[in-house]
Amino acid sequence: MTTLNPPASGQMPAQPAENPDEALRRLAGKRLAEYLDIGVGLATECSRLASARKRDHLGPITAAARLFNSNARVAQALALVALVERRQRTIVERIQPPKPDPAQLNSTNERKEDPEEIRRRLEPRILGIVARIQARDQPSNPHAEAHARATEEWEAEGNDPYPP
Repeated sequence: MTTLNPPASGQMPAQPAENPDEALRRLAGKRLAEYLDIGVGLATECSRLASARKRDHLGPITAAARLFNSNARVAQALALVALVERRQRTIVERIQPPKPDPAQLNSTNERKEDPEEIRRRLEPRILGIVARIQARDQPSNPHAEAHARATEEWEAEGNDPYPP
């Protein structure tokens, strides 16, 4: 409306012509609300049919799932037309290798020992432990112990352990 041609007294000012895009958006918003109302009613009916004792339970549940999917697609299409703001978030998890520890905090990073060297150092200790366990677990034989002591004394005196 321009100020050059004011409306006559008692007349309402003329409404500006509606933008066709705005009319389409408003119509899409109304249809979206109707679809959502219809979907709620149908979902309630599917719930009632699924909870009935004498009826098939799988059919109404499948129908409700298909109804939700179709309503979601229709709502998405109408929301695009109506320019409804929507947000979609995606969570992406990237598996990253752990950071190596600095050498001063972890001494194994400073020196890499040869597995053969470690085995050479540990083998006598392990064999000693095994021998002690076996000696402890074997039953004692007093005759064998007396024979061993006598043989040791005989050898300590300088005698030949196996005379001809």
